[in-house]
Amino acid sequence: MGAAGVCAAAVRLLAAPVLATAVLATAGVAEAANPFMAELDIIEYSGGKIQPAPDIALPALNGSTVSLPSLRGRPLLLVFWAST
Repeated sequence: MGAAGVCAAAVRLLAAPVLATAVLATAGVAEAANPFMAELDIIEYSGGKIQPAPDIALPALNGSTVSLPSLRGRPLLLVFWAST
């Protein structure tokens, strides 16, 4: 490996920690600048028994209905969105 290859490898090796530091620093600034973040309470998981979600059905974007029981056993990400 020539000098250029060594230099490129060093840049790649250092890029990840530098990028991670920049992202974390930016996240902290964004959190401090958002007044709504100050109003949120962080609730730690108490370690109690986890209960399954209730059997609910919600409308999908295509007009059909999606029920939670039909998705049981599959990875699922629920996003609740509200707007005014």
